[in-house]
Amino acid sequence: MTTATSSKRKRAQVTYTKDSDLDELLGITANDDKDIPMNDLINDIDDYTYGSRKPTNSARKAKKAKLIAKTPKKKQNAKPFRFLDLSAELRNRIYELALIDPNGISLVAKTKSFRRTVRRGLVLDNEDGESYWNSRRRNRCHASEHGGEAGFQLPVLVPALLAVNKQIYAEAIGYLYQQAIAVEDTYALHTFVAGLGSHSSRVVHLTVKGWGHGRGTHKAAVSAC
Repeated sequence: MTTATSSKRKRAQVTYTKDSDLDELLGITANDDKDIPMNDLINDIDDYTYGSRKPTNSARKAKKAKLIAKTPKKKQNAKPFRFLDLSAELRNRIYELALIDPNGISLVAKTKSFRRTVRRGLVLDNEDGESYWNSRRRNRCHASEHGGEAGFQLPVLVPALLAVNKQIYAEAIGYLYQQAIAVEDTYALHTFVAGLGSHSSRVVHLTVKGWGHGRGTHKAAVSAC
């Protein structure tokens, strides 16, 4: 009677390679006078991939230069202009240029986002306040034909200068409100005065060019007569 023999389990063959053999495989020669740093050795080993060649120094530099070119450069912050270091005379002159219209400020009524407001616009002069509203459209058409309102450009003002700080606000607020101000009609007057708030006492020269339109303004015009 024969006994059954089982096959041996296959195991992975283990080989023990010396360091010198590994160096020869990687092409590293021994140098007793100069030791190779461990970091450089690891980087050289990582650079080797199966079926590829080690990139040259020129290729590395080109790749690095390409990455640097793609990286956006940080913009240097511009140095702020020290406006308050100027003399008082220069600051006052700047306030005049930024806040004063030589011909005076003219305001017209406007609706913006379903809210009544005022904006700068050309207001035609008319001595007869009662008939101002009726003749306003005719006068505007006449002015447009002769290069009036259509070709007239208002001087640019910069009231945002008042919001820089409290000192500039205190120094320049008078230049804006103490000049001659003309409003188109009573609608523009009401909207302008309602938005003044505590600054109403600073307005010293205000002119209303005409009555508005509607039932209330018509009754006011009749009662004024």
